[in-house]
Amino acid sequence: MIDDETNGLKPGQFSDGGTPDVNFIEQFRKEEGEFRRRKIALIDNLAHTKAITPQYAQLLHRIHTSTLGAEGATLRKVEAVIAMREVLKAEGIAQKYSANMGAATDWEFPVALGAREIVMVDSDYGKGNTAQQLFDSVRSFDSQAIMTDGDNPDIRFNVDIGEGKEGVLLHLNSSEITKYQPDRPLGLVVEFAGPTKGSNTSRVPVISNVTMGMASDGLVYNLDYNDEFCYTPDIGMTQIEREGFHLYKVQDRDKMVTASRMIFEPARDGTLEQLRNIHASHLKSGNK
Repeated sequence: MIDDETNGLKPGQFSDGGTPDVNFIEQFRKEEGEFRRRKIALIDNLAHTKAITPQYAQLLHRIHTSTLGAEGATLRKVEAVIAMREVLKAEGIAQKYSANMGAATDWEFPVALGAREIVMVDSDYGKGNTAQQLFDSVRSFDSQAIMTDGDNPDIRFNVDIGEGKEGVLLHLNSSEITKYQPDRPLGLVVEFAGPTKGSNTSRVPVISNVTMGMASDGLVYNLDYNDEFCYTPDIGMTQIEREGFHLYKVQDRDKMVTASRMIFEPARDGTLEQLRNIHASHLKSGNK
């Protein structure tokens, strides 16, 4: 059923560009408020019906994003976790070496997916206080969390989402995403509003330098990727779909690496119009 208040919008989708600028801010705030209400209701209903534990609900409530249109994007992240968490668990995500591309301070998203050793890749860790903000966020969840010294520190802490205490290790890496070189094969790559929002004619959901560092059975969960243009047999990957979300698994790594070397042109920093177009493409391709 279409919700009149948001004109049937899905998470992360904006109003069309024809809305006069003078009215856009008010409409945008209404949309964001509705997305926030939907996120809270979704998590609370799952907890109430015991589909998830209270601890897991707490973690989901903390998921956030710095993307423009944050509430819609955050709702989409939460829906993505719910859609794929059992599939990822069956794929042994907790044992995989994972990378969160353009991570900023959102450690909760990959941890909620089930990842337990995660390289947080973001050039902002090398400037300002982003790394400290990330640590402060983790410490507010686990007061016993520790962070090592150095340019690329580690953060260790524990989570308990209803299945006992589990250790989590975050490796902070301040490389530019287009220059990041994994130090060992990546079993999972997570991305949201990352570099593949540019012109990606390779059709591989991660860029070539990341592709070359993936394990032969690696997984990609890229919520910014336009699945409409993905022909997975041609790029050496298989596709798993749940509730409109897509997980990709390496099938032929050599073919995937070759495909990834096709022309890729990163987009400029996201403007409002660019982000509208990104989210509109998700709607056209059937994504949530």
